[in-house]
Amino acid sequence: MSPSRDEHGTLSPDKLVPVPRLGLRVRNVRGTMLLAWQETFLELADVAGFLWRQLDGVRTVDELVALIAAEYDVEPGEVAEDVHAVLADLVQAGFIALRSRDEPIRHWY
Repeated sequence: MSPSRDEHGTLSPDKLVPVPRLGLRVRNVRGTMLLAWQETFLELADVAGFLWRQLDGVRTVDELVALIAAEYDVEPGEVAEDVHAVLADLVQAGFIALRSRDEPIRHWY
């Protein structure tokens, strides 16, 4: 069965699974998560830090949106765009990769 894709061939959020990079340094400093990889550092406060702690390499983007919505007692539609933006920033920084839920789980980098 092939994963569901939109009209541009992009995997849909119900099929995308964020996978954290191996070897990434993660620290919690006074309630703020700090991520480091080589020369790149990123600070995640509050909601973004909660999101990071949910990245298990199994949950899809849609499932993460639902977790954030439940944790902060809001509708998924209210947080979906923000969750997508945080995940896009993490991908761009090289801290996570996105895989299809249909792909076998494997370590990367």
